[in-house]
Amino acid sequence: MYNKYTQTLAILSLIFCLSQMSSFAVDEVFARATKYHKTDKNCDPDTKKGLTSTDIKLKDSDENSIGMVAVDPEKIPYGSLVYSPKTNRFFLACDVGGAVINRTAAKDFSKKKGLSKKHQDALVLDFYSDQEIIDNHFCDFLVIKHTGDIEFYKLHGKYQTLRLDPEFWLEEIKEKENSEELEVIERALQNIPSSK
Repeated sequence: MYNKYTQTLAILSLIFCLSQMSSFAVDEVFARATKYHKTDKNCDPDTKKGLTSTDIKLKDSDENSIGMVAVDPEKIPYGSLVYSPKTNRFFLACDVGGAVINRTAAKDFSKKKGLSKKHQDALVLDFYSDQEIIDNHFCDFLVIKHTGDIEFYKLHGKYQTLRLDPEFWLEEIKEKENSEELEVIERALQNIPSSK
């Protein structure tokens, strides 16, 4: 009897968690793009171990998959989808770094080059890759922000990695009110094969 009651509670909790995962909003952000990789000489210990700060295993990506990006989670919450219209690439916000939060790459580079305040105030997005992903280092990005009650890093790994599959995002978009930004994202996502 106790086991059935516990099992029922666990199932109801899981359904509640999954229902809370579906709350998203779309934003446009201007950011300086940088890159990091486990093969970098001075990478941090977690990156060397192949782990993000949200404990997802780091993986290389290409134009046929959703990659990974380090963000300031106060600006772009973990679990958000970052889309680069310039390169037609998608990335899951699942990592963080001190330089990303401090926006060092945007501030220092902009001052050195005499760029505008817009550039100095830009966010920094650090893409996980062994090669440059964005040629022009300052770009506009579309972000489907995770705004659910359950924070991404508190989700079980299985429900975190679901977001590396384009099918997850296509389902989420169906639930949203149509907008020009969502249409752009949806069309691009349809070109990425499912990871299932």
